[in-house]
Amino acid sequence: MQRMYRAAAFQNIVDAGLCTCEARFPSWDIAVDYYLENYSRIDDQYEVQQITKTYRTSIAANRAKVRELCEAQGNWD
Repeated sequence: MQRMYRAAAFQNIVDAGLCTCEARFPSWDIAVDYYLENYSRIDDQYEVQQITKTYRTSIAANRAKVRELCEAQGNWD
């Protein structure tokens, strides 16, 4: 769930081109609701691993751009 949250935040930052605190650290409510609706009933460990991999890949793909945007806006540590 944490990777899903982080992937969504990174994608929002890239899409908006802004690294505000609200974009970088959005409310967990949306991620929790999405998880409960789409993933909470998955019992197959392999399927969970594949979903996790998708979010890790998304984070990795956006990391450099997010860091660049956030550093330029003074919101990266």
